[in-house]
Amino acid sequence: MQTEPSEVHVEPFKYGEVYVHNNNVRNIGFTAACNEGIRYGLNGGFDIIWLLNNDTEIPDLPKAIKEMENEFANNSKTGIVGHKILTMDDPDFIHHGGTGACVPAGVHKVGRVSLGQLNSRTRERWVTGASFAIAAGCALEIGVMDERMVNYGSDSDYCYRARLAGFDVVYLPIPILHKVGQSQTPSPEQMKLIKSDMLYFQSKWMFGKIFFDLDSEQLI
Repeated sequence: MQTEPSEVHVEPFKYGEVYVHNNNVRNIGFTAACNEGIRYGLNGGFDIIWLLNNDTEIPDLPKAIKEMENEFANNSKTGIVGHKILTMDDPDFIHHGGTGACVPAGVHKVGRVSLGQLNSRTRERWVTGASFAIAAGCALEIGVMDERMVNYGSDSDYCYRARLAGFDVVYLPIPILHKVGQSQTPSPEQMKLIKSDMLYFQSKWMFGKIFFDLDSEQLI
């Protein structure tokens, strides 16, 4: 007998647990769904909370886990880790290898695996929420993501808040395959939401010295 997919469920995982919010059942938006995962991880006492889109695949999970564990263990200031996002239909294309400007539209560093590009650890201003890991200590200090941004901008906002609190945001060249879809060709309804979310981001950050200082920081 086939059953309907549940809105929320937890799956056992060798390294902890996987908390799944299925937005296809009840779409509460990217940010609110991520926050459910952050709260679950904190309540469960996990050291690392990994936010991962459901349209992703991890080519080498044990290696990815080990590299993130090493990063957080060896760098006490690291609060958030982002990954090398490869386009699922063209795994040689790096869709995200770090970032540029976050407004008016999030700019990703792009490249090619075959050219050996974007293959080093770097500190970044922000990383994409399609796949990023948060140290529990960082999440405890800065809280959850800002749900006034429903789908867009909340990942960069979270990274800026982490940096404001003294944490580093780091890109690690851990490959994650991502099915690039609607975010690249948004519908009219999605465009309205993008504009609304980014206008809120700008009203929150853009008109003060704090953002200027964070955005102009020399990251070495």
